[in-house]
Amino acid sequence: MVQLRAAHVVAVSSGHPKALPPSEIVAAAGEACEEGAAPWEAAPSMADALAAAARAAGPDGLVVCTGSVFVAAALREELAAQQPDC
Repeated sequence: MVQLRAAHVVAVSSGHPKALPPSEIVAAAGEACEEGAAPWEAAPSMADALAAAARAAGPDGLVVCTGSVFVAAALREELAAQQPDC
């Protein structure tokens, strides 16, 4: 069995009216995660979250997005804005 662990986690809101603020997600993760787990940070926007994740991953790293369909839609919209030719 392959077991992967995140090296860094960035929380961001989807913008949906019922979405939790990223700071609350980070606080809950801090309470739930075991000691030595990956560091978490809150981002105010999807653009900021992508930038933070890319910085944390480095040039040869991997960024993985997970969450609700609202998060996926917001990510897709931000990526399209950043890379309109793709």
